[in-house]
Amino acid sequence: MKANIKSYIIDKFKIMINSNYIYILGYILFISFGFIGYYRNGCLVLGGEGNTILNYSTFLKSFGFAWHHTYGTGLANMGPCMTGLNVIGLMLIQKITGSVVFANFISVFMIYFLPFFAMFLVCKKVKTTPFIAFVIAFFYVINPFTLVFLSSLNQWNLFIVTIMPIFFLVLLEYYDKRFELFFVFGILSGIFSFAYTNPPLFGIGLISIFLSIIIASYYLNKKISVISIIKKYIFLLTALVVFNFWWLMTLLVNVKSVAQNIYPLSVAQNWLDSTLGNFKPVIVRMLSLTVLVCSDPSYDFSSFWYSSFFSKLILMVPIFIVFYYFLFIKNKANPNRVLCWVTFSILVMLLFLVKGNAPPFGSIYNFLFAHIPFFKIFKTPVEKFGILYVYILSLLLLFIFNEIKHNKHFKMILNIFVAYLIFCSIPVITGNIVPNYRTNGYGYASRKFKDKAVYQKSRKLLNEKMVQQKILSLPGSGNYQVCLNNYEDNKYTGLDPLLKNVNKPFIGTHHQIVGLYKNISAVNYEKILKIYNIGIIVINSDLLPWFGFVEHESLSELKKIFNEKMTLEQDGDVIIFSNNNYFLPLIYAD
Repeated sequence: MKANIKSYIIDKFKIMINSNYIYILGYILFISFGFIGYYRNGCLVLGGEGNTILNYSTFLKSFGFAWHHTYGTGLANMGPCMTGLNVIGLMLIQKITGSVVFANFISVFMIYFLPFFAMFLVCKKVKTTPFIAFVIAFFYVINPFTLVFLSSLNQWNLFIVTIMPIFFLVLLEYYDKRFELFFVFGILSGIFSFAYTNPPLFGIGLISIFLSIIIASYYLNKKISVISIIKKYIFLLTALVVFNFWWLMTLLVNVKSVAQNIYPLSVAQNWLDSTLGNFKPVIVRMLSLTVLVCSDPSYDFSSFWYSSFFSKLILMVPIFIVFYYFLFIKNKANPNRVLCWVTFSILVMLLFLVKGNAPPFGSIYNFLFAHIPFFKIFKTPVEKFGILYVYILSLLLLFIFNEIKHNKHFKMILNIFVAYLIFCSIPVITGNIVPNYRTNGYGYASRKFKDKAVYQKSRKLLNEKMVQQKILSLPGSGNYQVCLNNYEDNKYTGLDPLLKNVNKPFIGTHHQIVGLYKNISAVNYEKILKIYNIGIIVINSDLLPWFGFVEHESLSELKKIFNEKMTLEQDGDVIIFSNNNYFLPLIYAD
């Protein structure tokens, strides 16, 4: 009887570990557990450049046009960021559930789940075991580089990590089926069009398609034809253009003039030179996938966890496995070995691009930067080419594990890799998946954000104003991202969470209109407000001078100045004035 029970348990265990679903469910629980602490005490996850939306309906109404009011001064919408299916889907979730918190959790969860799921499907497509599929997909997301990259939580930038394996999966499935490949690839490129909002990452996406074609071509046909690869690439680009024409037209019309005005070559070159200095030694840190981790151990949990000599040794495990394979596995006749060599060659090329113009041969990158059209968009090569490097490294490890799974040392290698993944999981397990980070002079900031009652009341008041008028935000920040006291001792950094969630444009940084901040005490200041169609003044006492305040007046002086000239509509931590006497009404041409 005991033997039968034992045999039954063993059989059930074998079925479980060979099931794809158990690994997917395990990962879902793992990521959900990592974010539990961020949603306690009425908080949610907010901050940075893209993760600032509290009401998706308001966001869509404000920004879902070819011309939108970014920063209050207007900008051509050169990407599908405001009208992508991500915004529409999250808006529907929020309407159905009536929950800001649930929609926020789904938006954050998908950033971490979809890359894993896409890579897991790729692994299954190349006929590996469920466990190997799990560890490769897990590595793709949980390695130090990707964890830091995803911690910005900007869904318009980060879904590039998802679409690279998705496109590779489509290639594997439909490589020789022209009709299906065209439409499936095109439709998916349209569904994930919001992932192309950042032009450099859009460029990385285009490069990843070309590299995926090379790898898929050899995997399926055991040969590489340059002409057929180029034809296939042009074919896929055509599909991408056809299914994304609705936003590509705006990009093509505006990108050249905007790029020349905002990022001329000299500015881009200075950006490149100054940025790379923060990542040295680039190659060594890239091999350990810690190039995005701050070198100061006190900056955040990741910089602390990966700072010791012991941790740096552990983090070399993936590249050690690659070297072990090429140095000690001698089965040269196997076609899969050639596939590994092809993938490894691409990886080395990407490592060269990741280091940018740093030695050795940095002049080559400078030449490409100056002479290849649009190459200057890669002014932060470590981040942009780095995520492509991680993608190709994940595929290489997949191919290596698939080939050596019958090798006598495979179990030992796999166990070492699993230990490496457990080590990399500690930031998630300890509740530091998006760690607190040190600010300039204000201690540590957190991505836990509490939507205080005064913010909710202020947004309601501002959204209910029927006249479309601009808002002037004070104190004026020296940067487009703000720092503010949120609750208890927590600080928030990122785009203004109050004004980013109202249905009116606002101006909050002096870089747009210097005169609005330098002349507040002037006698006829209200006339300047009238020229810029500013009908509302919002003074937020929670704002901190993270990059310095740009006006000379204190909060009490600001309140006194506007109290003498305007109508006080709300007092307290968030003060709101209406410029009723001097606001210029909308004028329409007949």
